[in-house]
Amino acid sequence: MTADLEARARLRFDELERGRSDPRFRRALGALARAKLLTTTLTDLPAPRSVPLSEMIFAGQFEPRVLELLPAVLLKRSALVRLPKKLPAEVEAMLEAVRHGHDAPSFYGVPASAYMPWIERLGRAGHGKAVMRSFRLQPADLRRLRELKRKTGAASETEVLREALAVYERES
Repeated sequence: MTADLEARARLRFDELERGRSDPRFRRALGALARAKLLTTTLTDLPAPRSVPLSEMIFAGQFEPRVLELLPAVLLKRSALVRLPKKLPAEVEAMLEAVRHGHDAPSFYGVPASAYMPWIERLGRAGHGKAVMRSFRLQPADLRRLRELKRKTGAASETEVLREALAVYERES
């Protein structure tokens, strides 16, 4: 019994070692390390500016941190990953859910609770994910909004609305 267990463990270990020495794994890890998104003890890693999505997914089979980080990279640092013309269904489903504020599905076996914090962390410091909304304003309301922007020196009309909401919350 223990001999069988030892043999299976040895096979799995050898499989992991082969994967970790694969050039696809090394390129993916090197790209993430170059972007200072991941630290590793591996040395002499290539440092490409971007790698194919398939290589990132391959690397995630041997280093789970890659799969935890990949959704955030796809959303916030997409230049690191070269995307195929047709995205895999699992990638497409995750991107759709996150972009539209739906419950995020697991991503190649990684639960949303493990990868969602990375999405927030890779965004602008201190800011959460912004959600696009549209409102229908009367011309008079739009003039008031633009006038408040000019008077307050706000960077944008959105900034005026954020400040107005903050004032409203303080007074309520």
